[in-house]
Amino acid sequence: MAVASTAFWRVRPSGSNTNGGGYDCGSSGGSITPAATGTAGSWATVSTTTTFTDTMAAAFTSGMVGGSINILGVGQFSVLSYVSTTQITITTPNPATSNFGNNASWAVGPGTDYSQQNSAQASGTAGVTVGTTTFTDATALAFTAAMVGNAIYITGTGQTTGFYFVTAYTSSSIVTLDRSPGTGTGATWHLGGGWADYFTNCGVSLSALTAGNTVYILGSGVPSPASYTYDYTTSPGGAMQSGSTSGLLRFIGDPATPSGGVPCLQIPWNHSLFYNTSYVYTENLWVVTTTAVSIVYGGGAGVAKNCVIDQYGHDSAGFSGCQLLGCEVFSSVTSSTGSQYAASLLSNEADSATSCNFHNCIGNGVQMAYGGRLQSSVVAKCNGNGVVLLGGGYPYQQAISNNTIDGNGGNGIVLDQSNMSRLVCTNNIISNHTTSGKYGITVSAGTPLANDLIRPIIDHNTYYNNNAHYNAITPGAHDTVLTTSPYVASSTENYTLA
Repeated sequence: MAVASTAFWRVRPSGSNTNGGGYDCGSSGGSITPAATGTAGSWATVSTTTTFTDTMAAAFTSGMVGGSINILGVGQFSVLSYVSTTQITITTPNPATSNFGNNASWAVGPGTDYSQQNSAQASGTAGVTVGTTTFTDATALAFTAAMVGNAIYITGTGQTTGFYFVTAYTSSSIVTLDRSPGTGTGATWHLGGGWADYFTNCGVSLSALTAGNTVYILGSGVPSPASYTYDYTTSPGGAMQSGSTSGLLRFIGDPATPSGGVPCLQIPWNHSLFYNTSYVYTENLWVVTTTAVSIVYGGGAGVAKNCVIDQYGHDSAGFSGCQLLGCEVFSSVTSSTGSQYAASLLSNEADSATSCNFHNCIGNGVQMAYGGRLQSSVVAKCNGNGVVLLGGGYPYQQAISNNTIDGNGGNGIVLDQSNMSRLVCTNNIISNHTTSGKYGITVSAGTPLANDLIRPIIDHNTYYNNNAHYNAITPGAHDTVLTTSPYVASSTENYTLA
């Protein structure tokens, strides 16, 4: 039996990788029984206070303070105070959400969440196991009823080293675990406390995770490119593990990070944060590459939301094989032209970038193939080309729509000469590509597009101040060419329309 899909894990800069690291609020029918559940929850944030309400369940108690609540599909948050049987206050989500809505399913854990502290709540060196789920330490006498739901790290002769969850309390010397650790004596154990990093216990060699789990990574504040404070530095081989079709693995900036900030992660060598990692979801992480990195985020069926990559003057590839929502890639340090791409959308209608910002990159902006989609995004001031569309489109539809593509050192958009019959390139603003021999939009071979089975749709685009707007392509019937800048201030990347 594996760790339950409802488990959450915590990473803290001052934690320890031999801490328990996790807390599970439980679920109906699981090995951990929640203290209370409901299906009609809602929340609202007023100033810095977030209230959670469920008038239908009316199940909250004062004893839940110090525990955690798992809001299905949203996250796990600390219970800060008891207001009434229908209302509690919880940790304000980061970024704050003023209204979540109604009918949220939730579960409050059975004990106190000890994963949200640097040190283990309890530990011992005389653990005994007998091939069952019973765990005994008659020397430490440290167990309490409040520990139910917490993870415990166990290692010793005869025991299977790993992370287990306390499902029941018997006495100060005996608790029940979610599964058997094996048979042995003299086990070393630590219960509670957060981990020191996000990869040691999440890699393939010693994975604590199972499909559906979430890892919250605590940061120290808002990262500043002028003077970075790194919360974590990755080690060689420290890429996070792959997920599963039965449930994404989620790595998220902890809502408890102060000042609305996000954790700042340093990659100091050619090493990927995620590489060949399928079914991984990341949110609210800031990554700095202090050397050239072949791929920072890579894999299949991955999702990144509100994540930032600072190339920091290095020719580092950003996202590859992902769906991107509100992400950013840039270089805060100026350097010579590189060859890598901020994002590579190369899979069969699985890769996309929506509401993203790729700017001031060392190399190129975005490359696409097959069914890649670039929508409602900014690609600006990259040293290389803005957008490069490779062949291999048919039978997949490719889309470059509603984007601002401005001031890149190469061409605005480069199209492959053939096999682009399913391309839709519409409603883009393509501007300020002024380098000699470069164009707003061009065909890579310098010859007109081949007569594919279905002609691409390249129309309704707006052009301004390019060295030449078109090359080897016929303007769309509804294209617009402007004589004045459409932006409030493109020099400061204010692409609001004037």
